This record gives sequence, structure tokens and C-alpha cells, in this order.
Amino acid sequence: MNFEDRTDFIAIVNSNDSLEYFPDNCSSEFRNQLSVPINAQTGQLYVAINELFYTDNFTPFDETVVVEKIEPVTVADLTQPETRSFFRSGTEDNVVNTFRYQEIVHSFVKDSAGILTYVTKISTQLQQYSAGYSVSLIQIGTAGVFTIEINFVDQSGKYNLKLSQRLADILGFTKLDFKPGKYLGDKSVNEDAFAKLSIGGSTSLKVFHYATKNVQVQEPEEYDVEELFQNISHALNEEKFDVGLVLLPNDNEHVLKVAIRTSGLFFRISSEITKLLGLTVGFTFQEKMSDIILPNALFPTEKVVVIPDETVISQEGRKRNLLVVHTNIIEPQRFGGTFAQALRVSRRQKSINTEINLKFQPLVFVPLQKLDLSSIQIRLTDEFFNPLPNSNAPTTAVLQFIQKY
Repeated sequence: MNFEDRTDFIAIVNSNDSLEYFPDNCSSEFRNQLSVPINAQTGQLYVAINELFYTDNFTPFDETVVVEKIEPVTVADLTQPETRSFFRSGTEDNVVNTFRYQEIVHSFVKDSAGILTYVTKISTQLQQYSAGYSVSLIQIGTAGVFTIEINFVDQSGKYNLKLSQRLADILGFTKLDFKPGKYLGDKSVNEDAFAKLSIGGSTSLKVFHYATKNVQVQEPEEYDVEELFQNISHALNEEKFDVGLVLLPNDNEHVLKVAIRTSGLFFRISSEITKLLGLTVGFTFQEKMSDIILPNALFPTEKVVVIPDETVISQEGRKRNLLVVHTNIIEPQRFGGTFAQALRVSRRQKSINTEINLKFQPLVFVPLQKLDLSSIQIRLTDEFFNPLPNSNAPTTAVLQFIQKY
């Protein structure tokens, strides 16, 4: 997302506030009435959760708990996977190479003057423009027969020049593309081509280059493919590149949906990550919208074990490993096989009625669903959307908003 023109602000939502409006507020689900409504009529609003203060009572899952004697069943092994990382130490695996096509177009309008006056006018107009390069048209010839020499100077060596077909015909050039240097026309100036250009009509040339930039991506906290894509998107967004990478899993395959909304942008990721994604080394992301089917080997498979008939995984352990922060103000996001207004997901920490302070980095911004907000609701659940245990201690969520104009 390109946030070059933007306004940032913070909203703090507390479970102990606005009780006169929402008397049923509790630590796991609460709503605040805003003293000043948030209005996005003049631009798109995005929100991320910056920080969360809450109290939890949670013991991590213990799969050896004996509950009752049951028949043998097959379940997924919920033990933690070995520590892995996407980026190798001492390499540039975390670098995204970006390239952006940028061009400057010069247009030249025909008036009632003749062809040589028109050529002089073009050269004068070009010399008045300064952007790290210069272009001049030199008339060479005698007895009324002139050939044009293009003198294209670029000390940086990064620019290229392209004539429109109509201008090339008038100037007597058969080629259209030029690198810095001097070029003599293949023919003299073409009066017939000039005559076909009506008064008030125009020709053009453009000078273009590819701006490059290497963007650093943060290693995910865990070996999580979805978080990797979020981190790549976030790093590009921070550099004012409007790019989104979203993982869309289903029962049969995992699809990476890539959207490039910044004009002229394309990018490449490191060869190591490219191979992990099942793509050829040097693959370039350049389509505005593309779907890439990812290899199943990229996603850790769950080991299958048989639970002895005297033990069973407790319902508590199976359902309460993650904290999901919901809010009613955002567009629904994909969550597993469904959609939910889930703003952020985090692993729960072992705690016994302990106040926990979570700081979320990097910030993940999500578009708002509503244009005019008078209140904000927050819900804390596990991954099955069961509410977290309520506490007498208040819950506070710090939300950061960005408004793009």
C-alpha cells in the first residue's frame, strides 16, 4: 500500500470504558463509544493492533492427561516442530529486489511553422528540461536538405530514449530506441510525414529508466509461510510499494495471491525462497494480479499417532492454544477455512490470572469495513472462537490507524 499521503492516529479501547452505553462490557468482549467519530469519507482507512493488555488463565496443552478409557483413535501430533528458519545466516535470502519503470514523456505540438522550425522548437523545449540527462537535435546539411543528429547525454548511464513512430518518421529515423550517444538520421527530414501531422497535432519522445531498490524482510517469529508473506508485504508497503501477498489455503492446495498495485513495479525474491515456492530461479513478479499454486512440501505435515485407549487429548488443550483478536470495524479476513473479522492472531502464554502485555511487530494493516465509526468493539477468543476466560482486570487494546488519501 502506498501511504505517501496519509494521516496516522491512535485509538485506545478499554473494557472498563463506555459502561453507560454498553453495560455488558467484560474483559473478553467490549465496545467503546468514541468521543469523536472516525470518518473516512475522504480516503481509505486501515487499522492494525499495536499493543494489547489483558489477563489470561491458561495452561498449555498436555497430551498425556488421562481422562477416560476410549477406543483407539488417530489424531494429529500436536508437539512443537523443530526450529527452522526461511533465511540462512550470512546470506541475502531476506532481500527483495524491486524494479520500477519510470518515464518522462515530452510532447511537441505542431503550429503553422515549417518542418525545420518545428525541429528547432523540439530541441529548444528539450534543452529547457533538466532531469539528469539532456537531448538535443542538431540539423546537419546544406541546400535545403537536412539530416538530424540526436545527441543524447546521460552521465548516470541509466536512461533510455524512445521516439514515437510519427516523430521518427518526421526526423528520418528508422529505429525508435536509443541509449546515450550520438545518432545520425537514416534519411533527411521527411516533409511528407510532417504534412500528415495536422496543425495542433503532436508527436512525442520519452526518456525512461528502471529505478532499483533492495528491501530487507524480517524473519518470521516461527516457521510460518503465511507470516513470511505478511512480512514481505509489510516490507514493501513500508517502502511505499502497494503490494499484497495473501495465502489462500483450501482442502487440496495452497494458493498465493499476489497483487501489485504500484504502476510499473516488479520484484524478485531470493533464489532460496523462490525454490521453496516451487518457482524457477530468477522468477519475476510483474503481473498486476496472479495466483501461484505452492508445493505441499512447503507446509509442515502433521505426524499421525495413535492415542492409547486409556488416554485422550483434553478438550481444553485442543481448543485454547491461540489468541485471536476480533474487531467489528474491519473487512472479514481469511481464517483457516472460513472468514472472520480477525485483526491479529498470537500464541497464548502460560499464565495463572496474570496480566500480559503483547506488542505486535510488524504491524499488519487491514482495511476498514465502515466509513463512519462511532464505536469500536473488541473480542478475544481462541482459534475456535470460544471467548477467553473473563477477568476482573481490564483489557486494553491500542489500535493504530492509517488514512490513505
